This record gives sequence, structure tokens and C-alpha cells, in this order.
Amino acid sequence: MIEGLLMHPLSRSVYRCRMQVTRDGLLMSRVSGEPEPDADMDATPVESKPIAIVWRSLRGFSADESHVSPDGRRLQVLEIDTDDGVLTVFAPAADVAELFSAVGRRAGLWRLARSPLGLVISGRRKKLAREVA
Repeated sequence: MIEGLLMHPLSRSVYRCRMQVTRDGLLMSRVSGEPEPDADMDATPVESKPIAIVWRSLRGFSADESHVSPDGRRLQVLEIDTDDGVLTVFAPAADVAELFSAVGRRAGLWRLARSPLGLVISGRRKKLAREVA
């Protein structure tokens, strides 16, 4: 599990978050506490319910840039590309490496979920909301 700063895709506000690699994919949640100095001060500092990014919706990662936080820390810019868009997380480089290591241990599940066979298998386990409605 790593902690970082999640940038909201629309408002560009930055909030503390926690990420964990599980058997089913990535689990992310916003952590309680004061928002970062460059965040929207009107936002409420509550912990969110975890957001699951399942393996089949995960396209890839990018960690090619760095960012200096308002308190002077240099953080890695981790972009998580999903079928629904890109999530941007700022985290220490060592934590990003730890996350990649955990993803590497689950790479077989990721490949299976993205393959045509995996889509058939995972489609039987869970129906999409639009298929149920």
C-alpha cells in the first residue's frame, strides 16, 4: 500500500490518497485530513469509499515526469490509464517502484483480464450496469 496525492481530473485539486494492489486490481481511497495547500479549500476533507479499478479496465501506467509539491518535495507523477480516463497521482519514486512491484506480481491476472478469454470469463462473473438496466 502506498500513499500519495490524487489530482481531481476536473478541478485539478490535490488530495491525499491511499492505493493498494489487490487480486482484482487497484483499490484507491481518499484519506481524511486537510487538503494540500494548492487544493480547493471549499472541499470537505472526508475519507471516501474505496474505488476499485479492475484489471480489465486498466490499460497501463506512466511515470515519466516529476512534480514539486508546495512543501518542496519532489514527487513522481504517476498516470494510471483506464478505460474511463487517466488518473494522476503524485507519490515518492520509491513508493511508485513498490506499487509497480506489486502490480508485477499480479501481471498474470492483468494479462488474463485484458485478453479476449479473460473478457469472456470476467463477463460471466459480473454484469455491467448498462447490461442489467
